[in-house]
Amino acid sequence: MKLKREAHALFVQGTGTSWQIVGEDIDDMSVEMNGSFDSSKNILGEDRVTDTGYAPSIGVDTYYANPDDNIYEFLKDIAMNRKSGDEAKGKYLEVLIEKTTGSNDAWQEDCIFEVTSYGGAAGGSLNIAYTVHPCGNRKKGTATIENKQPTFVEGL
Repeated sequence: MKLKREAHALFVQGTGTSWQIVGEDIDDMSVEMNGSFDSSKNILGEDRVTDTGYAPSIGVDTYYANPDDNIYEFLKDIAMNRKSGDEAKGKYLEVLIEKTTGSNDAWQEDCIFEVTSYGGAAGGSLNIAYTVHPCGNRKKGTATIENKQPTFVEGL
């Protein structure tokens, strides 16, 4: 059985304790792994390739600003007050939903939110596009989801 796209759930969290599920107005979104490799040729003419790791990012091109959403005030503050670095730090949670009951594998990590643009077309909704930049302190665990709110337990 192949997993459907909705099996990969992404949640984001700003300065509060509530999570916001990502994807309501999105039809295509992926985690870009951005692998990095160095290649060189030694004096014997042999190619050498060194894997220097990943610099993942998640581009959320469509987030229609909704004051009722848990993430709205946080993104508005970043955009309108030009916040960056620690002032734009939050968390994200990936849950791979493979089971219909109980907990599923999950990974939580601190991240920096980069608002890449805001605005939109006349007559449309206000869009705040952003990118999630993981900080490298990824923790594996499990999560259960009720009413679009996950509960993450590290290490299980």
